[in-house]
Amino acid sequence: MLSAWQQHLAWTEIIQADIRRQQNFLWNQSASVSQAIKAWQLCHDYELEPNRWTYSNDNINVFVRWYQRYSSSLQANNWLDSAQLINIMVMNGYQPHMDQTLFLNRSFTPNQQKWLTHIQSSNPSGLEFIQAEAVPQFDAAVEVYADFEQEIKACANWARQRLEQNSGQTIGIVIPELNKQAKQVAAIFRSVFSPDFDLSEDENEPFELLVSKPLIQTGLISSALNCLELLRNKFDYNSFSFFLTDVHLQNRVELRHGYSLIDVELRKRAQPQESLANLIYLIKQIDFPDSIVIQTLILNLQALQRLGGDFQAQGSAAYWCNNFSAALNLLGWPDLPGLSLQQQQLLKQWHQLLAGKCTGGLVKKQLSLSQALSQVNELAARMAIQPDNQAMIKIIDLEAVSHAYFDVAWISGLNDTVLPQKPRLNPLIPFTLQRQSDVPLCNSESCLHQAGLAFYDLSQLAAQVRLSFFKTDELSEHRVSPLFGSLQQKQGEFRGEMEFTRTPTLSLDRYEDDVGQPLNADSVDGGTYVLKAQSACPFQAYAAYRLKANPIESPQPGLDAAQKGALVHDVLRRIWQQLGSQQQLLSASQTELIEHINNHIDACLKRLDITQALFSQIERQRLSELVLNWLEIERLRREPFTVIKQEYKLSFSVQSMSLDIKIDRIDELPDGRRLIIDYKTGLAESAQWIRDIERIEDPQLPIYFLSQQQSVSAIAFANLKQMKFDGLADGDVGVNGVADINTANKKFLKQHQINDSGELARRWQLSIDKLVQEYLQGLASVTPRNPDSQCQYCQRQSLCRLYQQNDFLNKEDAAR
Repeated sequence: MLSAWQQHLAWTEIIQADIRRQQNFLWNQSASVSQAIKAWQLCHDYELEPNRWTYSNDNINVFVRWYQRYSSSLQANNWLDSAQLINIMVMNGYQPHMDQTLFLNRSFTPNQQKWLTHIQSSNPSGLEFIQAEAVPQFDAAVEVYADFEQEIKACANWARQRLEQNSGQTIGIVIPELNKQAKQVAAIFRSVFSPDFDLSEDENEPFELLVSKPLIQTGLISSALNCLELLRNKFDYNSFSFFLTDVHLQNRVELRHGYSLIDVELRKRAQPQESLANLIYLIKQIDFPDSIVIQTLILNLQALQRLGGDFQAQGSAAYWCNNFSAALNLLGWPDLPGLSLQQQQLLKQWHQLLAGKCTGGLVKKQLSLSQALSQVNELAARMAIQPDNQAMIKIIDLEAVSHAYFDVAWISGLNDTVLPQKPRLNPLIPFTLQRQSDVPLCNSESCLHQAGLAFYDLSQLAAQVRLSFFKTDELSEHRVSPLFGSLQQKQGEFRGEMEFTRTPTLSLDRYEDDVGQPLNADSVDGGTYVLKAQSACPFQAYAAYRLKANPIESPQPGLDAAQKGALVHDVLRRIWQQLGSQQQLLSASQTELIEHINNHIDACLKRLDITQALFSQIERQRLSELVLNWLEIERLRREPFTVIKQEYKLSFSVQSMSLDIKIDRIDELPDGRRLIIDYKTGLAESAQWIRDIERIEDPQLPIYFLSQQQSVSAIAFANLKQMKFDGLADGDVGVNGVADINTANKKFLKQHQINDSGELARRWQLSIDKLVQEYLQGLASVTPRNPDSQCQYCQRQSLCRLYQQNDFLNKEDAAR
């Protein structure tokens, strides 16, 4: 007899093979397996025989092929599954042995009816059939609430009142589609039962959400699955990063800090896909002060590597389960003394999962390591957590009603989209045949009938049942379910203040912490980027440059954006070091220019020590095209110039703070005037200098200008992304895109009444002075210039938490 997992594996094998054979890779394998199992069950329940179907379309033809292969597989292996069970028992004349059995006479499938007829014909003693009303009558009213949140708050308040009145009673709360709303429901109940604190989930909470949460979503089980990923030949580096700081592994408290620092270093060197052998090599290259930490980590990884090296290419399910357990024991999973009661229950389910995995060997006798790991992950995603909480308040989904009973119950969300449901047909069985056989939910009449049966279950849920629904949500308005049309509707009693006596609240003092410690240093790290961050958001500048709270790198193939930008800068520096002027650029032939560019690119790539030939070739081609296109801009869209300085380093003092700056390039024009150029491979625009003159957005080039004001007439971005210059000048400097301040038709200059370079420089100086003063005083207020863009992509949200506020969350949801 196949278990549900074995049946799933058997169908998966058949569908996988068929997809490969037909080369129809657009099929969703997971969804196909699920629908095929449901269709197989329906065919047996309603005595539908696919071999006799005259209907034809792609979906049906595919299922008929799968059906035949699965049937042949069962017969060839002498297997049986649950869908065939009734037919086998009837065919073999199975006689039940029982003293008393009560059947609720509801909608039976033809197959179930066959079984009942067989039982009745055998006249077993003590067997009694009870006829029940399909749709009972309620003498009650349906409460109406404005929206979902108000309805659930009322449920929570009512549940707490009932529990305080009688702590021994069981209370049921029914919420349709609970899985989709679980987080919101838990937050509302938590706010009612712990109103003074926003507590995280706690084992001793008086309520429990009975949602179908898979094991893979729990920290303990995801930890085990992540550790097993390290057994693969190649695995995602994020799996190793998680392993280094995993709290579920033993003996890690004294090592975890060191492992975190190792993770930071490895992220600079590792690739997105890694192997244990290469990671061990990289770890040995790290100059880490605590040798014990390094040695401990290397020894653990080498032991895991040896274990993996002994693996067979193919093995049984039991073979892999034993080795998986050995690997987890080797890594110290789980940290047994520290397990909570819930985690102990999860550990028990993990062992059940491995036992279930072993039974899969009946279907597929030999597995590779990759197949075995994939099956364990899939089984963990399919196996639901078994709740073991003795909470008196159970919050359940509508589908769980028929298996529950309480002293009192509240059934919420009874609107016309919940009862009755919309028709649902299996896409692998002819729709006409499903309707002829009266398969549940095949048409509106069937949906109404099923809703009536569900209504009966609701009436049996508790001795006292309370009903409600909400009128509106974000998308539409709702009406009460037609099943409750005869019941009176009344406005639900919702109060902002709870009726029960609250626990005395703590007295909290509010403290505005917008200013940190003043800075006394003569110079600061970060150069002009410090002031750019201060302008964007003072807290961002304080966190990044004072607290050094910067994100760690993520491994990625090839070069990251910073490395690519540095390469462009380096190649252009070398080229202009060789050419020196536009005249030399014009005199060079296209062939010579390409040769010069490629030579400089090769020298730069060699220095970066890029070992992957593929990435080197890609970078070489990208850089060659980019630089050649940019030199064409310099050749055709400019008056003559000479490059007089590159990578020009100097210090610039603002008030009592000194900034170390480095100017990419300074050009001299024929009349002696000079132009500062800053290469940009990302988005950049001169409007950032003048859009908000009181709080300049990007002070980098204005600071460059102020540092060289006596000799420089213009500043400009060399925008290599858009292939253009963008800047401002005191007069015409003969560069397309660099506007003359005196005659420029730029709205921001007019808006701020700036007509010459002297006034612009003065306003820049005032704005920069203000930013410097703020930074030195330690101003760290969470006041982003543009929250919609800056906060969404800021990497320090966990510190300021501004983006967690409702107004930001609502904006993000609306954007989606």
